Amino acid sequence: MGQTFVALYDNPETAHKAALALHKARFTDGEVRVVTPADFEVSQPLETDILGISGMVKPEIGVYEEAVRRGDSLVAVTSANPDAARAEAVLLSFQPVQLDQKVAQWQTAGWKNPYEELPTDGSMQIFDHERAQTGRDGSPATVRVFVW
Repeated sequence: MGQTFVALYDNPETAHKAALALHKARFTDGEVRVVTPADFEVSQPLETDILGISGMVKPEIGVYEEAVRRGDSLVAVTSANPDAARAEAVLLSFQPVQLDQKVAQWQTAGWKNPYEELPTDGSMQIFDHERAQTGRDGSPATVRVFVW
């Protein structure tokens, strides 16, 4: 079973710093993916798999694409290594944004997720790590974990 850890940052510079720290933590280029708003200038998200993140379900793809389209940058770590959970600590150390708050604001302004009605693969599970550990700090999730 593999895991994908995903975090969003306010700017590309922070995302690239997080990716560099992940490489220093011995995650390979093949395991770390950075997507910035500049990537969307080259390709239209709904026509391609611009995020290219293993294990992410379709409704989540729409949310992350919209975040990047609106200026945030995404960092994902995908690995089947049992020690992959150490990626979460690295991602958290760069203070990722709280995506749920942004999505609520967009929806209030009328945004609809283009992937919301698409079928998802039932073999994938979304596991929101920080919410699952509500005894620790109870804060909204900033790093999401997709298990596939």
